Amino acid sequence: MCPLYAYYDIPSGFFVDKYQMKQLSEYHIGNLERLVALDGETDLEAPIWQIYGWGSDMLIQLHDSESGEFEIPLHLRYAEPSNTSSYATYQLAWPAVFRACGSQQELSDNPFDTSHSGYEQYFPTNTKFHHILPHDGAKCVDQVEMPTILIGQAGIIQYVTLITVTLGFSWILWKISKTPGRTKKKTQ
Repeated sequence: MCPLYAYYDIPSGFFVDKYQMKQLSEYHIGNLERLVALDGETDLEAPIWQIYGWGSDMLIQLHDSESGEFEIPLHLRYAEPSNTSSYATYQLAWPAVFRACGSQQELSDNPFDTSHSGYEQYFPTNTKFHHILPHDGAKCVDQVEMPTILIGQAGIIQYVTLITVTLGFSWILWKISKTPGRTKKKTQ
């Protein structure tokens, strides 16, 4: 049986935590066998306005399961502040799911063939791919709305955050100062 793979083309509004993916594959969580490749923008802390690339690509090998379902954690980057909306909308295409089978026969050299671009670059040249298509009528793109800050409210939020942090720090200092000191008893 040929191994099952999923290839994600992830836009810049999302990121994958490669350390989390490696841990999930160690314990076979979410039907994940292993992370084969993760290329592109992988900075875990960068907000979207500091990402200048297109995003990232991820190829994963999946366990064969009867349900055919798998779960991959994707994370959203901090969205850019907006003048008009308190939500930013991102689109994420479904992954290409396929089986990659080795072949003993040589494939023909076609001058119009674009092999070894995208996920094909991670496989030998004689690999045959058998794609698994979604059910009829299934939409192949998900939309995700993420809350973002309205620029007009940024000053208020900074002020409230400053007050909250100051009060919290003051409360901790007050509690520390009220803690009775420990004294050593003299032994005779």
